[in-house]
Amino acid sequence: MSGIYDVYKYLPNRIVKSLKNSDINVHKAITEIRIRKNRELIIVVNSHSCFINAEGKILTKPENGCIKVNSDEFEQLFMNMCSYSVYSKTHELNNGYITLDCGARAGVASEAVFNGNEIKSVKNINSINIRIPRAVSGCADKLLKSIYYDEALPSIVVAGLPNCGKTTLLRDLGTQLSSGYNERYRKIVFIDERFEFFGNGNASGLAPGINCDIISGFSKAEGIENATRTLSPEMIICDEIATQNEINSIMFAFSTGISIAFSLHASGIEDLKRNEIIKLLVSYGKVSAFVIFEGYSFNYKICKIDEVFNENCSSLAVDYFNNGNGSYILNES
Repeated sequence: MSGIYDVYKYLPNRIVKSLKNSDINVHKAITEIRIRKNRELIIVVNSHSCFINAEGKILTKPENGCIKVNSDEFEQLFMNMCSYSVYSKTHELNNGYITLDCGARAGVASEAVFNGNEIKSVKNINSINIRIPRAVSGCADKLLKSIYYDEALPSIVVAGLPNCGKTTLLRDLGTQLSSGYNERYRKIVFIDERFEFFGNGNASGLAPGINCDIISGFSKAEGIENATRTLSPEMIICDEIATQNEINSIMFAFSTGISIAFSLHASGIEDLKRNEIIKLLVSYGKVSAFVIFEGYSFNYKICKIDEVFNENCSSLAVDYFNNGNGSYILNES
């Protein structure tokens, strides 16, 4: 079932009705629902921002009759998303999002309230962007056949623009590897910091593989370290690597022989060449390939390391640790 049906329970009734009135092919293609207080409702279909009227007709511009979300509907939607406990969502709201039970992440635009230099809370919520999660069974087939055809589990980097399909691909990769691909049930751990891979267990069609473990709610750095120490994974899968702590944790996992599959934002090969995180991890000698998404078409290509990095960056890892950055060999607790 499409992930959009799981989102319906949060939306105002008339919005749900209009979406249900639209063509079934629209449902399959919706990736975002963008809701602004007292403004036109926008749905993103195949990367195009569109409008919709009460009859479910998709409009390319805000014509008369297109749905607007009033203040009462917006407030009701927000409270539904918070399960009527805004306090319980404080940490997420302070970081600009709410994760729904179904695994959808809703970005929240608001005004920060500071206590000194730290964000204490937010106020004046003015827009919400719901990203629709979907399991696309088989979308990792090309990747699996290309580089996961033998006993080894090579480490990979999945790169692309936001909302292009990176999480969907990683989800299917780990699910297939842990569910008997090539007659092996590999030990896979997902680090699901924001509950985007599998939600909280209630999401339609987002079931993990039979030999999957899921660490949810922890930061990626903490999750990788915990998995490495306690769950003996063959591969760890996580989303959107960006910080030094996350790099350190990946290095720690690499040092124990664990493979990693992770994503990051990049628009293409030239972006990867400029990315210091990627240069460092490549220099460590553990990353085998890049999976690069081409725009929003859900098409991806698989590149070997030497297709992206022709220059020699072998000294980067040495310099990194000599400068005191790489404290990845952690003290035993």
